[in-house]
Amino acid sequence: PPQVQLSGSVSSQYLTALLMAAPLSTGAEGIEIVIKDELVSQPYVDMTVKLMQRFGVEVQLLDGLTHMRIPGQQT
Repeated sequence: PPQVQLSGSVSSQYLTALLMAAPLSTGAEGIEIVIKDELVSQPYVDMTVKLMQRFGVEVQLLDGLTHMRIPGQQT
């Protein structure tokens, strides 16, 4: 899948927006997100991932919150 690399030292809002948009991608392989450095807003990102999962969105944690894959074509 396409890979996006983000810095974890900036606002978690960028990562949260990407996480929420990723399941809507048109490719079934989805998007892979890699955090290049320390994730400073880990509690907020964790809360976002858990909320997405609660609503039935598949989020694969490959290396905790620093490497995730979100399959596309989810509703």
